Amino acid sequence: LPFAGFAARKEVMDSLEPSMHGGTYGGNPVCAAAAHAVLDILEEPGFLDKANAQAEKLFGAVKKQKGLLNPRASGMMIAFDLPTKQACSAFLKHMLEEHSIIFFAPCGIEGTTLRVMPPLTIGDEEVAHVCSALDETCNALFA
Repeated sequence: LPFAGFAARKEVMDSLEPSMHGGTYGGNPVCAAAAHAVLDILEEPGFLDKANAQAEKLFGAVKKQKGLLNPRASGMMIAFDLPTKQACSAFLKHMLEEHSIIFFAPCGIEGTTLRVMPPLTIGDEEVAHVCSALDETCNALFA
């Protein structure tokens, strides 16, 4: 659900007249309720620790794979390079067709970088599935 917010210094906010600033997402009660529910989840005790632990598991699985080059991460944002565009395409195809995983996305100017940004709420079963799929895919493509 789309939701947006707007913030500015007091002098900017004070300078706005009615209807000078608007948006298609403003005031939607369903979206506001969804945003509130997300904030409730983010404020749960241990939420950030759990998300960081899941990120470490995923990044650990990426780092140990042959064929995945220059792995890097910032929290749940993980990226790595593949040797060629063809390897990148083969990796994506294998992850989709063999494991139904679609959240790896190509990026970068060379077309050989993949990034993954799973949701912070990714569960243990999903992490285990992705880690297993990484093992199997890299063994199939790079062994």
